[in-house]
Amino acid sequence: MLRVSSEASRLDKDAKKHRREKTETRKNRDAKKQRREASRLYKKSSSHSIFLTFFKSNF
Repeated sequence: MLRVSSEASRLDKDAKKHRREKTETRKNRDAKKQRREASRLYKKSSSHSIFLTFFKSNF
């Protein structure tokens, strides 16, 4: 009986660990997506502002 309950608790721990790893993976993927989007927007805005500065100073 004791053996069965320890096996069940081990399986439960494994399941919890797997769920936690799954959510961490999803969080990492979401964070990576946000970083990519932020850097894309930053590049877009910085190149635009460089162009405007250049344009204003020369014309």
